[in-house]
Amino acid sequence: MHDSDHPHHHHGHQDHENVSAEMSLEQKALKLLDHWIVHNDDHGTNYSQWAAKLRQGGHLGAAEALDQVGELTTRISRLFRQAKDDLQGSGS
Repeated sequence: MHDSDHPHHHHGHQDHENVSAEMSLEQKALKLLDHWIVHNDDHGTNYSQWAAKLRQGGHLGAAEALDQVGELTTRISRLFRQAKDDLQGSGS
């Protein structure tokens, strides 16, 4: 369990495998990528909010660390979108 200011439902790994058996590999991957993008972006927003709170509280080192985590999270989402674009463009 994690403490956050946003509603968030964590799925177990089995839920990711629970996509329809009739879906193609590409359809399953696209569905998962959509989920991961939203999930990751939600976390990125939360990291930024907490960095701001910590900065206001004078915890500059911790705030900087969370800012860096947020930047990495943004990069991860960009890579998820790149994978999605590649799958959609492959026509497979």
